[in-house]
Amino acid sequence: MSVVAGCKKPEPQETPQAATRAFYEARIASGVQGTPSLDELERLAPYISVQLHDLLQEALLKHHRIASKTQQKRRTFSEGDLFSSLFDGPTSLIVGTAEPLAGDEFRITVNLTSAKQLPALSWTDKVRVVREQGRYVIADIEFGNHWAFGTNTRLVYSLQSAMGKRTSV
Repeated sequence: MSVVAGCKKPEPQETPQAATRAFYEARIASGVQGTPSLDELERLAPYISVQLHDLLQEALLKHHRIASKTQQKRRTFSEGDLFSSLFDGPTSLIVGTAEPLAGDEFRITVNLTSAKQLPALSWTDKVRVVREQGRYVIADIEFGNHWAFGTNTRLVYSLQSAMGKRTSV
């Protein structure tokens, strides 16, 4: 993983909850919608696993190949927030408890709110956090899908499906 020149690398997060908070704060501050651009992906890279980074990068490259063939102006194959259940994405969050899974892997409950419209919408997603290279990072997101039109169950699955790589995890 690389860091954009001139950007300060974030400090390693000591707990799965701190890693989750740092990721969402970076995501909210960046305003990322759809597949992150290369610059956006590099800003998020310190907070995500190598596998998730690679899937996002592959999704971006696939979109560029498709867009260059079809002369589309859109920069992403997907619109809306990839990192939460709500298309518009969150504006704030409350990080819940860490449920231990296997080894240094945890599931974190995250209560998210979007105040982009009134009344504000709130929902719960779950984040899978793993320890990688001595720090906690986001490996996957389980979407709450509280809305009838929600079809995605997990971020990694959605990206793999878009790449034609359906695998079970």
